[in-house]
Amino acid sequence: APSAPVKRRQANLPAPPTSLIGREQDVAALRRSIANKSIRLLTLVGPPGIGKTRLALQVAEESSEDFEDGVRFVALATIQDPALVATTIAQALDIKESRDQPPMARLRDALRDRHTLLVLDNFEQVLGAATVVAELLAAAPWLHVLITSRSVLHIYGEHEYAVLPLASPNVGRLPGLEELAQVAAVQLFT
Repeated sequence: APSAPVKRRQANLPAPPTSLIGREQDVAALRRSIANKSIRLLTLVGPPGIGKTRLALQVAEESSEDFEDGVRFVALATIQDPALVATTIAQALDIKESRDQPPMARLRDALRDRHTLLVLDNFEQVLGAATVVAELLAAAPWLHVLITSRSVLHIYGEHEYAVLPLASPNVGRLPGLEELAQVAAVQLFT
């Protein structure tokens, strides 16, 4: 197998609006998965508002040194048409438009030798673009993809990680205020 080329690290991660609370075990588990060379597609799955994006940002930030060509974040929240996903990814990667080459061909060429973590956020509304992800992974052997979605993509090689609600106190037996303040869901609320 060829060795990954060493290049300059870069990232376009948005600054998180809050600190991450109560997800330390999730971050550690996801970082181990992302570091595993055989896991190249990891989908964080959960209901809206559960914290998938915030968790993905933390994992991407902490994993950025592991990817020679950096980490790139692609926000898909405003995209409804799966046909626009390749173009949106190309824009996030600063790949210039070309009249001679369609977006997928430019992406395949640009990512072929890159050791990059690509974070695709809010993929549930463009599930028809799962083939784009599959094609990029097939063309780029060093590419890893971290996706947030309400549902899985159902493509070869996908590993699913269910994002569960934060632990909350037992309402039948509430602890004292000091102990209650240590519960992750309460910390998030306050």
